Amino acid sequence: MKIGIIQMDIKLGNPDSNYKKVTTLIEEIMQQKERPGVIVLPELWTTGYAFNQIEDIASIEGKESADFLGKLSRQYGVWFVGGSIIASTSRGYVNRAQVINPNGELIAMYDKIHLFGLMNEDNYLVNGEKIDIFNLNGIASSCVVCYDIRFCELIRKIALSKVELLFVCAEWPHPRLDHWRTLLTARAIENQMYVVACNRVGKSGENIFFGHSMVIDPWGKIIGELIEEKEGFLIVDIDLSLVEEVRNKMPVFNDRRPEAYTL
Repeated sequence: MKIGIIQMDIKLGNPDSNYKKVTTLIEEIMQQKERPGVIVLPELWTTGYAFNQIEDIASIEGKESADFLGKLSRQYGVWFVGGSIIASTSRGYVNRAQVINPNGELIAMYDKIHLFGLMNEDNYLVNGEKIDIFNLNGIASSCVVCYDIRFCELIRKIALSKVELLFVCAEWPHPRLDHWRTLLTARAIENQMYVVACNRVGKSGENIFFGHSMVIDPWGKIIGELIEEKEGFLIVDIDLSLVEEVRNKMPVFNDRRPEAYTL
């Protein structure tokens, strides 16, 4: 399976500008000899953290962004996974990751469970309430958003649902590059799954985002990474049979003793 990650800067509070940029970057990635079948975008790719404009920029149930990606999916015959947006819902505003299939259909969505107080998410958004598992070409897959990767309990629950491929979309800034790399690698190793992580670049207020989008295999090996802290894309061909191989060689799920994990 060939997966493409688009690492981009985001124009704060300007969906139209970000739609145009994504269109251009997707045209570029789809002109490559090794065309991906799946494309991943960063967190809040349509607006960034423009919460002071939230009433004007939120997409009602995420329909506007889903329609936009759906058109591109049909045009290029690709999946879009991750890439969250601000969605207006009956519960309030949420940070919502979307999954679009090659027919342009929204087949799954995930509302960010853990809101990041340091960027005031909890002042404007409501927490998501459940994980979402979806079928990507026969592979059990799931999405999380940025801060979620600090919560190993969430990712373990996803892994126990037999997920083999985890997508992460993020706006993760300096100076926490070591945390980004370590947490993503740990989540891949302990859950014996592929982790595909897309982070933005650029500056928003005092925050400088470093990119370093990457793909990590079930052994914890980084098999592709955008080292330069600038816009670009990464295409990685992953062998999903490795997940079963690793889980058979190191059967940690069989050796769990959750009945003993209490005080």
